[in-house]
Amino acid sequence: ADLEPLPRQIIHSDLHPHNVLMVKDEVAAIIDFDAVRISQQARDAAFALYRFGRQFFVSAPRTENEIKRCARQLKDVFLEDYLKINFFSEKELKSMPILLKDEFLVKLLFVLRSVYEEKNKTWAKDLNKFMMALREIDYFWPAD
Repeated sequence: ADLEPLPRQIIHSDLHPHNVLMVKDEVAAIIDFDAVRISQQARDAAFALYRFGRQFFVSAPRTENEIKRCARQLKDVFLEDYLKINFFSEKELKSMPILLKDEFLVKLLFVLRSVYEEKNKTWAKDLNKFMMALREIDYFWPAD
């Protein structure tokens, strides 16, 4: 997929449940803007979808088939509601899993470079988390 022509804007780049403060059922604030950058809006939405969505299936033991079904349903609900307030082209929607995998590959390469080139193991604990994310993305966007 040709990702460069996708619309770009300022994105949060780390939107997940720990960075959203809720009061009752309303978003009161979004915090932690240290990863803000210019990138594809679809990348930011895909990352948020993944990080919020995975909270629903990591907290309770489920079979892999149940997790896959839950992830696809969560993706559909998230995008249905998101599209009520913000437009994505068909190209952007189809690019989301690629953008998300790219996001985690960049994180993975950062960790590998830190560990193996710089001998810095600060982020080494995240290696498995990023590898797992690459597999879990397929739960939300299964290969057709």
